[in-house]
Amino acid sequence: MAFVASFVFGLDRGSEQRPAQKQKTAPVPVAVPDSRVRVEVLNGSQKPGLARLATDRLRDAGFDVVFLGNARVAAESSVVFDRVGKREIAERVAQTLGIARVVTQRDSTRYLEVTVILGRDWQ
Repeated sequence: MAFVASFVFGLDRGSEQRPAQKQKTAPVPVAVPDSRVRVEVLNGSQKPGLARLATDRLRDAGFDVVFLGNARVAAESSVVFDRVGKREIAERVAQTLGIARVVTQRDSTRYLEVTVILGRDWQ
């Protein structure tokens, strides 16, 4: 009996008008702080150990190297790619490694800001 009574009274409350829900707003995009610059380092020189050496230099300078490995093709000269349209970040990476060439080549499929390809010219 108590169950039936609570059910009936519960239905009666359901007919009351509910307060309007707040409109959902689009999330505000959060910029990646410069202190957390994600970098990948690819060795295109075919000299063993260069990607590790560059990674150590970048990490000592405060960059977050998220991947290191070999480039798909050999490279004569080193290059730093800006992947997000913030060239100044790529230039800081290039300066840290002593690389002169910086190219903006946006790629939203990568979860990083900068790609470094070490060529045969990198010391």
